[in-house]
Amino acid sequence: MTPRRVPDEILHEIFSSALSVPDETFSSHRSASVPPEAVDEPGSSILLVCKRWLRIATPLLYKTVILRSRGQAQALELALRSNPQLGLLIKQLRIEGGYGVSMYTVLRAAKNLADICVSLDLDEKDSSKGLCHGLKLISPARLVLVYYPAQFTIRRSTLDLIEAVVTCIPKWNNLAVVEMPHDSPEGISDHNDVVAKPLKSAKNLRSLVLSGYEKHLFADGIIPQYISDIASNPYLQEIRPKVLPRKSLGIGFAQVVQGNPRLSELFDLRRFGISPFVYPAQLTANPQLEDTIWDRILSHLFQIIHPEDGEWDEDDEMEFELPPAPSSYLLVCKLFARLGIPHLYRNPYLDSVLALGNLSQRLADQPSLGVHVRRLSLWIYGDYADSVPFEDIVTRLPGMLEFKLDGHPLYRWSWKVITELAMHCGGSLQTFQAPIVGSMAETIDPSILAQFPRMRSFTWDCEVAFDTAGITDVTNMLSQLKDLSIGAAHPSFHTIMSQMQLPALRSLKFNPNATMIPNGLFLPTHGGKLEELTLAPAHMTSDADVFTLCPSIKVLTSRCRSGSKISLGTSKWRHPHRSIERIVLWTRGFVEDTESRLVDFLASIDPTLLPALREIQHDAFDWTSVHKPPSSLMVQWANHFIARNIHLVHEKGGRWRPRRQYVAEKEGNYLD
Repeated sequence: MTPRRVPDEILHEIFSSALSVPDETFSSHRSASVPPEAVDEPGSSILLVCKRWLRIATPLLYKTVILRSRGQAQALELALRSNPQLGLLIKQLRIEGGYGVSMYTVLRAAKNLADICVSLDLDEKDSSKGLCHGLKLISPARLVLVYYPAQFTIRRSTLDLIEAVVTCIPKWNNLAVVEMPHDSPEGISDHNDVVAKPLKSAKNLRSLVLSGYEKHLFADGIIPQYISDIASNPYLQEIRPKVLPRKSLGIGFAQVVQGNPRLSELFDLRRFGISPFVYPAQLTANPQLEDTIWDRILSHLFQIIHPEDGEWDEDDEMEFELPPAPSSYLLVCKLFARLGIPHLYRNPYLDSVLALGNLSQRLADQPSLGVHVRRLSLWIYGDYADSVPFEDIVTRLPGMLEFKLDGHPLYRWSWKVITELAMHCGGSLQTFQAPIVGSMAETIDPSILAQFPRMRSFTWDCEVAFDTAGITDVTNMLSQLKDLSIGAAHPSFHTIMSQMQLPALRSLKFNPNATMIPNGLFLPTHGGKLEELTLAPAHMTSDADVFTLCPSIKVLTSRCRSGSKISLGTSKWRHPHRSIERIVLWTRGFVEDTESRLVDFLASIDPTLLPALREIQHDAFDWTSVHKPPSSLMVQWANHFIARNIHLVHEKGGRWRPRRQYVAEKEGNYLD
């Protein structure tokens, strides 16, 4: 039976989801709409499948064009010279790079261009002459000006570009929407004043959109002069923020707007977070629905972002403002107190003995609170930790899933941490991490590990000796363990772990302070299960063959000391390893010769011995800059490995792409 042909309309919908660019990306107020490390394979690969896909996908690909480099601009120029009809498909154009000669050709061909977004953060090697001349050839309906204030530098090319925009605005008869950055670092407010002058008389201007962080948005209720100037345009219908501010701009701002008849016509205060709140009647009538909705809201408010998680929002990081204390939400009303208490205690972060003492007292006064605790993280320095009342706390936490202790690098916690957890929380605990003191007068019965049947992530950093001569059967212990990290450890620990089956083990990490791995232990027993392995050359004996012992690993991480030779932690490499897909190189600190040592390492890699390898990762492979000279050794090696389908990537995932290479430009002739 012949399969039915998929209609063009369905393919169009499928391709739209893959090739369309969201407006929040196109008009992002960052100078880079998408970080280079986040750019995956180009969507143009869809066009290479067949002629039918080419016909359907081409209009979608060219509808929104984002140019991030000079190489991309030159590639688009070449395509438009070969087929000028492609220029008619361009409806939106965002320019983050390639402002020179090529841009003139692009704008001349884009006769149907409706939206143009221009980053004012030009590279020192960029010339804006091509874009300046090309702006005279278009008449967009929407103009978006963007920059990233932390990186913004005022250059001659930037001033020329702003002057060209100011000159063209009166000639753009279709211009209805203008988006401007509101942030005001030194010098930028002058540019806003300059751009505001032609906007005062733009006859088709309907909307002014303000982008930027709300910490700069009308601070102290002051309306900047350039906004007042634009507001005098009788054709303007609204002034609004690009996104709803995360917090209200305050009564002062509202009073200034309401006191000015023209501004009160243009500003909808609800869009700036200023609006009276009326409690929905349907929630009062349905208590169950009311609880469900407010519980979801409170669960978001009580999510504590731990410093070690690295999840701080970039805008929060720039504002240097701490969120309100979570407990303050409990004081709003009885409903918030009843629904919020489980969220408050689910994930307490304790950074002092005082905070820990308060938790202990709370649990003593109200033992029922302990059932809500799922994760307990303690960050306490030095001798203060000796006064931690572990027994008083852990006895009241029957459902705890994660337990982490940290502090001063030289401080180690007492053995009672293990014994108390095993006795009171062992049945539920899934994650454990704590450096434990190893000076015990007697050996430890390994049966204590059997009290953690649900353990999935286990970090062992303790040199206590286990009794390996006893009759304890350890075979079925830690049967759910998936991730194991080993720091300082007594050889008896390796012996005990080698006797276990560990059927779920997939990841093994030897931390920098790990001792030498004994021969004939652990890796020969469990290496075949591992998919991820982290080690250092200093951890391995001279006759260890990691590739043979671990035939299934997909990710191999090598930790190398600062200034030492970068290697894969094995001196033997006899046969191809057919599973390794990614190699991660980790070096402590970044020293001057890091690049040269990386080059030596890359020269030692034989791709024929690693047929599945697709990525080599190191922090020095930073491709965030769009201009890399061809003479760079890193660029040469990156191109060398790309030819073999292997990419040099940064920690954040950014890959080198030849289009980011610096390309010299010749001055062009502009025929207006």
